[in-house]
Amino acid sequence: VIETMDRGGTAIGQIYVVKPVKGGNGSTKKESLAVLLLQLGLARVQPYSARMSPNGDALFAEEETAKAAKLRIWENFEEDEVKAEESTQQINRASPDAPIESVPCTVCHINNGNSFFIQKTDSAGKAALAAINEAMSSIGKQYGTSKGSDGSGLIEPRKGQNCLALFHDGEAVKWFRAKVLKVENESDKQKLLIQYIDFGNEAKVEKSSVRQSSDPSIFAKEGQAIECSLSFVRAPELGQDYGEDAAFYLGDLTMGKALVAKFHGKNEFGREDVTLMSSEKGDSVNAKLLREGLGTVPRKVNAWKKEEKETLAELLKAQDEAHTNHVRMWQYGDPRVDDDEQRF
Repeated sequence: VIETMDRGGTAIGQIYVVKPVKGGNGSTKKESLAVLLLQLGLARVQPYSARMSPNGDALFAEEETAKAAKLRIWENFEEDEVKAEESTQQINRASPDAPIESVPCTVCHINNGNSFFIQKTDSAGKAALAAINEAMSSIGKQYGTSKGSDGSGLIEPRKGQNCLALFHDGEAVKWFRAKVLKVENESDKQKLLIQYIDFGNEAKVEKSSVRQSSDPSIFAKEGQAIECSLSFVRAPELGQDYGEDAAFYLGDLTMGKALVAKFHGKNEFGREDVTLMSSEKGDSVNAKLLREGLGTVPRKVNAWKKEEKETLAELLKAQDEAHTNHVRMWQYGDPRVDDDEQRF
């Protein structure tokens, strides 16, 4: 039974096994193959797919039962090992009553209404950024901040390579940590598409604007920019109606402001799904975007945790207000019809 499809065209659904009923005079019953595999300790739940399934709660519950019994793949399972390897968001799905991780943050870059980057501003996040900034300041003193010749840049740049890159941050040209996304040849001159890993923004630069670090420890800390999406919200893309409005409004609500991010786990695009709050009280950024008719709640979504269910109810209420008042995307009816066809 196909329940939905992801953006890549992969079907998501259930396979049922038909079994005869003992003493049932030839009658049969069907059982979910996913549930059977989880009961036997032969499978793990994929959180994103499970959240899209109406049978998601049962899948999570069967996985937890198998974990507790240490069946097969869970025989040597230790919660501490999972914490070291997986995100806190996915671990928290183990219990519907467990609190969702909340971290103070700032938004440092916005691609569109569905993709933006945050930096954590808790004590650990501030310490990491301070150490990185100090290292970059030392690089500036060592090499200066002027473009060099092509020979001073990466000798053989390649996709995924870490590098140092110049950028004017509004005050001065400085060195920042970056990663090569793509190597392009333009008019016999090589250019690099890079991403500044501590801020999320991208730029196309010449080789003379980048250099390889002679100190590998500069990249010991992971990039401080975390790509996110608003949980349970789908905004129009930049090329669609109201796409630019959604991106600009998201910026108005978040840029330069102290926020709290509640993490719900990663979505199908590898981004962290978050609820953004300007304080512990009042509407979330997610709800404000919906109330302004600049996003919708996907029809096929399943909230697993108790707090997520409360959040989803608030978002649906905000969406209903936009629908009733025919605000922006809802001006001529339900925009989700075309949207679901494009996505699934």
